[in-house]
Amino acid sequence: MEPMLPVIGKKCFQHTGSAATLSLCRISLREVCFISLSNILQLVTNAFAITDDTFKTLGTGLYIGISAQDHSCTPDVFVYFEGSTAVMRSPEVGKKIVGKDRSTRTVVRVDSAWSIPVMIGTHIPQYAMELNAKAKMELNNIAVIGTSPAEIFEHWLRVYGKFAEVLSPYNTFLVSIGQKLLLAAESVGQMNLLDKYDDIGLAAYRRYLPRGHPELTQRLRLAFLRKMHHSSPQEHRPLLLEAYDSAVLSHGDDHPITLELSSYISG
Repeated sequence: MEPMLPVIGKKCFQHTGSAATLSLCRISLREVCFISLSNILQLVTNAFAITDDTFKTLGTGLYIGISAQDHSCTPDVFVYFEGSTAVMRSPEVGKKIVGKDRSTRTVVRVDSAWSIPVMIGTHIPQYAMELNAKAKMELNNIAVIGTSPAEIFEHWLRVYGKFAEVLSPYNTFLVSIGQKLLLAAESVGQMNLLDKYDDIGLAAYRRYLPRGHPELTQRLRLAFLRKMHHSSPQEHRPLLLEAYDSAVLSHGDDHPITLELSSYISG
């Protein structure tokens, strides 16, 4: 009997319990891998099982590894379903595929318009490696062709807008896209967007990284430096003080980063 999954929105469904929320978003594997590899320069792939409340295996997916730099959080992942790409949020990645299910095939029904085949097979790791190689080839082609700063900006603005509709602000994949968007906006002089997207990622970094973590310090510092140029002192001072306190913990009182932030406080 096929699992019945309640529809919670257009092209989205949720299965309660250990099975995670899946959100279809009509984006190609090439685009997913382009974002992934441009962020971490390396595609980390792994196959995993998709289970229901009773730990029954519903299918397998391909995980493209995007997580916090200290790998302290469970990242969101992309699942490749025979030509369609879906987003799986906070999955149960530790579940195994039992032997009798390895050669079976099932269909997860999303709504009347979507019926996604999910393959369960013994060659999933090899399949992941093939997708890895395919993605790297696509990226090499993109790098050779080249793209103008304006096109890069439009690309990240479009991609961020698409994923922001289905991912939470704590999603590390969304954070990495947001950082690309900020850099692209600066490169083409779109400073007006910095007011809107200035705090991209801070919520996630504050949640996943402990106080005094060097990466958190750097993110707070960069956010302050951006905000300093287009906000009043009253608006950006709390962020400055937070960045300074983090720098003292992560780098010490005499580090250049700490001294730089201290000069802004006294100035």
